[in-house]
Amino acid sequence: MAKRPRQKGIKNKPATMREFISAVGNILKLEGHTGLRVNRIARYSGRNRSLIGRYFSGLAGLQRAYIMEKDYWIPFFKRFVLTDADGIAEIKETFTSLMQENFRFFLSNPEMQNIILWQISESNELMTEISTNRELAGENLFKVTDPYFQDTNVNFRAVIGLLLGGIYYMVLHARTNKSVVSGIDLNEELDQVELSRTIEQIINWACTAVNNKETILPSIPMMNYQFELLDTVVAQLSDRKDFTGAADLMLKNECKKLKRSIPNHVLSLMNETQIRSYLKMVVTKLSDAADTLYDPERKINPNAELIVEVLKSIFRHYFDALPSEVILPKLFCLKEAVEYNQKWQRIKVHLESAAIDPFLIDVVYIPFSRLTSPDIELTWHDYKYLKMYAFMLESETAELIKEEQDLFELLIGLGYNHTRFSAYYTNKLRTALAGCDQPAKRTLLEQQLTAIGQTTSRTLMSFCPGKANVVEDLNKWIVIELKKGEGSPVGIEEVIYDNSFNTVLTTSELSCWQKLQYDAGIYSEANVDLFTGKVSANFKTKRGMRPSSNSVKSKLYGKEREIYKSLQPFVNKMKEDIDRFLM
Repeated sequence: MAKRPRQKGIKNKPATMREFISAVGNILKLEGHTGLRVNRIARYSGRNRSLIGRYFSGLAGLQRAYIMEKDYWIPFFKRFVLTDADGIAEIKETFTSLMQENFRFFLSNPEMQNIILWQISESNELMTEISTNRELAGENLFKVTDPYFQDTNVNFRAVIGLLLGGIYYMVLHARTNKSVVSGIDLNEELDQVELSRTIEQIINWACTAVNNKETILPSIPMMNYQFELLDTVVAQLSDRKDFTGAADLMLKNECKKLKRSIPNHVLSLMNETQIRSYLKMVVTKLSDAADTLYDPERKINPNAELIVEVLKSIFRHYFDALPSEVILPKLFCLKEAVEYNQKWQRIKVHLESAAIDPFLIDVVYIPFSRLTSPDIELTWHDYKYLKMYAFMLESETAELIKEEQDLFELLIGLGYNHTRFSAYYTNKLRTALAGCDQPAKRTLLEQQLTAIGQTTSRTLMSFCPGKANVVEDLNKWIVIELKKGEGSPVGIEEVIYDNSFNTVLTTSELSCWQKLQYDAGIYSEANVDLFTGKVSANFKTKRGMRPSSNSVKSKLYGKEREIYKSLQPFVNKMKEDIDRFLM
C-alpha cells in the first residue's frame, strides 16, 4: 500500500487540491485504479480525508479533476480542427497527425495508460461520462468527414476506431508484459517508427479509396475561416513569456495544413482576379502572424520561421501571380539579406575593379539595402525587382562593365529609376557639357539620346513603379537641354507635362491593339491617317518611346501570329471581367 507521512502546515486550498490530484496519479502508477480509495489518497497526501469531500464533493469529483487534467484528448480536439471548407487532403493530414500524436503521447504517458485501463476495466458513471464527452468532441471531426465517405465502400469511422483500439492494445501489451504483437515490439524505437508510418499508410489508403469527387467551395469568406485557428494560436504564443527554443507543436500542425490547403483553394478559383485577391489575403495574414511572433532580441525565432517557410512555399508556386503591393515580414527580409549581401559583395568587387565612382556604387546598392532597413516595409514588387536586379548585375558586371557608361546603360536597361541615379547621370552629363561650345554640346546630347534609345531593355519592371520610367526621365532632361541650346521654348506641353500613356507593348503590338479597337468601332476618327497620328502622339511603347505616325501606320496590319498571341491574355482578362460583372 502506498503511504506518505502526514504533513502539517498552513491551510492552502489550491496547494491541498494539488496534493490530492498528485496522490491519485502516484497511486494509479503504483497500484492501478483499484488502489483509489479515500483513506489511501488521504493517507498518501498527508491530509484529512474530509477535505476531499469539501474540495471535490467526494472521490468521484477528485477522480474527475485528475482525469480532466491528464486526458490529452481534450487539448487534442482543440488543436485538430476541420471545417466545411476542408477537403479530402486536409482530412487525411489532420487524422494522420491526430493518430500519430495519440500514439506518441499514449506510449510515453503511464498515467494516461492507467486511465484507459481503468476505463475498460470498471463500469461506473464517471468512466461512462468521460467516454461520452470524448466521443461528442470527436463527433465534430466526423461531421466533416462523413460527406466524403458517404455512399462509398469505406467506413472511415471504423478505420479510425480500429487504429485507436490497436494503438491502445499494442502499447498496453508493451508496457505491461514487455511483449510483442504480430512481431512488433513497441519497446524498440524502430518498431515505433514503423507503427507511426503504418498509421499514415492506412489513413492514406482509406482516403485514396473514396469514390466520390471532392466538393469545391471557392468562397473567399469560407477560405478565411482556416486562418481563424492560426490567429488564435499566434495570439496565445505572443502572450507567452516562457520561451522553450523549439517550435510550438500546434503551430507546426496548422502550418502543415496551410501548405496543403492553399494550393487546393487556388485551384478552385475561377479567374485571375479571384486568385490575386485570395493570395493577397493569405500573404497579408501570414506576414502579420510572422511579424507578431518575431522577436529581434532573440537569436532564434522558431515559431516565426515556421510561418516564413509557408510563405516561401507560396512565393515559389505563385511568383508571378502575387500582387505587387503585399508587404513581406521582417524575418523573411532578414533571412534573404544574408544571401543578397553575399551577392552584393561580389558585385561590388567587380564595380570597384572597373574604377566606378564610389558614390555611384552606393547608388547601385540601394535596392539591396532595403532588405535590412528598419524604416522601410518591403513589398513583393521590391523583392521581385531585387531578385531580377541582383541576378542581372552579378551576371553582367564581371564581363560587360568596363567603364561608367557601360554601367549607365545596364541600369537604364534594368529600369532603375531611382532619383539618385537620374541625378548622378544628369550631373555627370552637365559636367561634360561645361566648357563645350554649342555644336559640341548638341553632339554630346544627341549621342546620349541615341545611347539611351538603343539601350537593351532587360525587364518590363522598374525600381519605383509609381515614378516615370528612367528612359522617359533622362530623355526629358536631354530634350530640354537641346531646346535651351537652340534658344527655343522648352515646350511645356510636350516635355514637362507629358500626358501620353505608358504601355507594356512593342510598337507592333501597340499598333495592332489600337487597330483592333478602331475596327471594332471604339474610335470614330475620320480616317486612318488621323487615327495613326493620334496614336503616335498619345501612346508610348514599353521602352518609353512614342512611335512615329508612319511607324504605327506601317504596322497596323501585322500578319505575325506572335503579335496577336501576345495580345490574347489582355483580351481574355477583359472578357473575364465583363463576364464576371454580367453574372
